[in-house]
Amino acid sequence: MFDKSRNISGEIPEHIDFIRNIAIPIFEEWGYKIKILHADCDYMDLFFHTVTRSKTEENNGKHSGWLIGGRCAGNDRLKMKPIRQYRKSIEGEYIEYVGIAADEPKRLERLTDNKRSLLYEYHCTEEMAYELCKNYGLLSPIYSFTRRNGCWFCPNQSYNELAHLKFLHPELWEELKVLSCVPDLVSRGFRYGVPFDEVEERIDKIISSQGKYSRSEIKKLASQGRIKINDNIVKKVNEKINSKEELYNPKINVKIGIKYLSELLERYDGKLEIALAAYNAGIGNVTEWIQKGIIKKDGTDIENIPFKETNNYVRKILRDYEIYREIYEV
Repeated sequence: MFDKSRNISGEIPEHIDFIRNIAIPIFEEWGYKIKILHADCDYMDLFFHTVTRSKTEENNGKHSGWLIGGRCAGNDRLKMKPIRQYRKSIEGEYIEYVGIAADEPKRLERLTDNKRSLLYEYHCTEEMAYELCKNYGLLSPIYSFTRRNGCWFCPNQSYNELAHLKFLHPELWEELKVLSCVPDLVSRGFRYGVPFDEVEERIDKIISSQGKYSRSEIKKLASQGRIKINDNIVKKVNEKINSKEELYNPKINVKIGIKYLSELLERYDGKLEIALAAYNAGIGNVTEWIQKGIIKKDGTDIENIPFKETNNYVRKILRDYEIYREIYEV
């Protein structure tokens, strides 16, 4: 987490949305039990940690400040420590599976008798793993603009990735900008010793040189969820989009909505009632309702949809659908 008190995740929004609404529901459909681990601190705790044991006397009493690039302290405290704690809670023997591909020799050295990689054992390279995820609908939209997955505040990001963050998620960039103004920091270099204002100046040049927005950037350009789509859907719409204003062009907006709805219909075996519920409330909620027996897969009991907004939405769309069918004699 970036900030537990305000529930700001450390994952970039596109990825956390993918995890919650696509990946977890798919794994649960396959019968896997999902457990989410949480660290006992967050990024803000690490940033504002008061240094007391520095060999450099003038640093004592100051805040730690920006995480240093390379082997980031955030990776150990926010990611690896919860995993280590979970391992200790397991009774008896266990096997830990990690995603290390067959063509990652340095990382393969980390494998042990109880830490295995099925990718390695089945001779699966990074490229093959990428295609497998893509084929099963498990490829996060972040891979449309980066080859790595990490925290949005990570100092190891490239300048292009930081430009993506500021351009699409200005509210998160502002979080970092506020921190850049905090006095009495030991680590004042935001990225490998480079001050925040210099980093921002460089990425502003990258943003201004891009000129047009790519399809992978559309989700956040849709201005705070005014259209409910994800990057995977948008990329399949054969429409050139040059600015966020074009998203409110009915021709483009309707095409995107139709494409998304068609994929939901395919996912739910043509059951329009269930597809509409997922369109409004999200795949994750609908999967949970079906699993708990709140609604049926065939969509015959939509009156049991627990979200009032979604319940009304589905009823209204079905009603209007029948009216238009009658008007146009479909």
